[in-house]
Amino acid sequence: MKKYRLIMASCAALAMTSVSAAEGLNIDFNGFMQVRGFAYDNLNGNDNVNDSSRGVDQRYRLWTNAALNEHAKAVFAIEMDSTWGDNAVGKVGADETGAIEIKHLYLDLHVPGTELHATLGAQGYWLGDGFIQGDDASGMQLHYTLDSGDGLHFAWTKLAEGDPASHKQDADYYQLQYSTQAGGWNVSPFVGYLNGQPTGLGLRNEGFSNDFESWYLGVEADGNIGDIRLQGTLIANSWDNDADITGTDVSDGNGLAVRLKGTYRSGATAYTVEGAHYGDSKIGEFINVRGYNNFSEIITGGRFDGRSAMGGSSAAATGTRGDYYMNYQYLKLGAEHNLNPRHKLSAYYIFAQEAQDNVFRANSSARALGHEIDVYFDCTLAEGVTLTVGGGYLIADDDFGAGDDAWKVGTAVTYRF
Repeated sequence: MKKYRLIMASCAALAMTSVSAAEGLNIDFNGFMQVRGFAYDNLNGNDNVNDSSRGVDQRYRLWTNAALNEHAKAVFAIEMDSTWGDNAVGKVGADETGAIEIKHLYLDLHVPGTELHATLGAQGYWLGDGFIQGDDASGMQLHYTLDSGDGLHFAWTKLAEGDPASHKQDADYYQLQYSTQAGGWNVSPFVGYLNGQPTGLGLRNEGFSNDFESWYLGVEADGNIGDIRLQGTLIANSWDNDADITGTDVSDGNGLAVRLKGTYRSGATAYTVEGAHYGDSKIGEFINVRGYNNFSEIITGGRFDGRSAMGGSSAAATGTRGDYYMNYQYLKLGAEHNLNPRHKLSAYYIFAQEAQDNVFRANSSARALGHEIDVYFDCTLAEGVTLTVGGGYLIADDDFGAGDDAWKVGTAVTYRF
């Protein structure tokens, strides 16, 4: 409780500062609060035993933006996730603070007289359409707008600081991207480089225990063909794993990530077709920093993903795999219809399988995960408040062996301010 009081006192002090220094420092707040209840069955996907569960969790995020002028501001964000009745902040009488985390803490700078924009600190990253990195991290991003209107973007993510006396135990990712327009299309080629010792340093493929480096060459593009909006991403990846002392080659490989999406709007309805392939020719999983692609409710987590400890639901219907697992081929068809300004109905069909059979499932000789249907209904209850009801059903295919079909249903109330 003491820590809660300290946080509230700090917020109050900031608010008082903004009032007393109205001509100088400006402070504003934004964020959201969400409460979700959901139930599911067979999310482990390994057997036909009734392993259903249900529960309620909640999430709160608050951003504080402090600016002296239009050239600089400090951004601070906190986040709290909890499961009702389960952990320190979910039980009766709970007043512990272990679930509070600092989500963002960075400087947002526009250098006067230039077209340079910089963000320095712990912030959100979305690199390579999310396939390479789609999560928060500490680092730096620089964006420079050229006279032609084209842009140069540099991103550095500090993944781990190892032994202070040796940079060889650090882990870093660097990316340089160029953005331009050609024939009405936005085109952004990029090159990326990852270097470090993966074990225990936050990289996704902890099986690598030596000196590891990985190169990325990719392009993102979006534009219109008539009434159809098209988006595409192509990334080629080559990695090398050497002994950290002798430099002897231990293993190497290459991966490919491709995603295409088309959207057609007719009146109040949007129709989407999306397909993707991402994986590695040797290990199955596409090598990434913290790649993210949450394309389905059952297989990867969806809107009712397992953000907290409720029943171990962070593992979606594919064992330990979830939003960040990167070994899929899928086709996704969708329709989103605005019934009126306050109500929206969305439905999706997904067929998914492993991009490479990595001998992970109970049936190690199979790749097909199955056919999934997801349906959601969104209702605006008041300004900033949305009610969501929905879920998904997966008809399990041969990669699940004897596992039953999986299902999940949920309800969420979200307040954005």
